Amino acid sequence: MPAPFTHPQSVPSFNGTGDIGGWLKRLTRDYRRSNGNKDPSPSSMIQALDNAIVGDAATFVGSNPLLSQIVEQADAFTATAEDLALFRCTLQDHYGVKS
Repeated sequence: MPAPFTHPQSVPSFNGTGDIGGWLKRLTRDYRRSNGNKDPSPSSMIQALDNAIVGDAATFVGSNPLLSQIVEQADAFTATAEDLALFRCTLQDHYGVKS
């Protein structure tokens, strides 16, 4: 099991609209700052992302077999850095990264 994990005071949600790339950067930065400028474990970060995804985006994650499997691995604390990267990339590919 990973080291204790601190959540930021407020966590922005993502519902499938808006800038997915910016949301991912802000959320990652907020979690880093809340954990002494250290990255949370891949499993903890995937769980945090999954918890902050709502509405249509949550439906997408829940109905995508690959993303659902990654969330299950995160819930078992067995997700890897590659799983986290794949989770993020799949979201960015689906929702498009605005530049």
